[in-house]
Amino acid sequence: MVRSYFLFVNAPKGLTSREGLALNKGKIYISKTSPPIVREAYLSQFHEDFTMFLNARSQEVVPNGCMVLILRGRLSSDPSDMESCFTWELLAIAIAELGLIDEDKLDTFNVPSYFPSLEEVKDIVERDGSFTINHMEGFELDSL
Repeated sequence: MVRSYFLFVNAPKGLTSREGLALNKGKIYISKTSPPIVREAYLSQFHEDFTMFLNARSQEVVPNGCMVLILRGRLSSDPSDMESCFTWELLAIAIAELGLIDEDKLDTFNVPSYFPSLEEVKDIVERDGSFTINHMEGFELDSL
């Protein structure tokens, strides 16, 4: 039997100040202008979600079995690099320009997605301990 897994990441917690103000104002994802706390919140949320995913899969894998996992990630160590956030930047601009959503509501929306680097995935797998990495490789796909 072939199984497909989809990893849904929750929107990060803690992206509002104590006063309830958006910390990533004008953005719906990590960007070059996002404060460091936004990057940290996204990585922390991915860590939590990916660890839960690994633990759940480890319960399903037979002893000495293995899992092949393909994730969309990024080659850069910078999560605000355009390879992972360009689409979200364009979407945020388009939504704001349309003016159909109140700016305050848009400021509190954060895309529930994260594209990890190889190093981040390796670190989480090793910390979790449910699996060992036999081979890990990053590669680029031609975009259409």
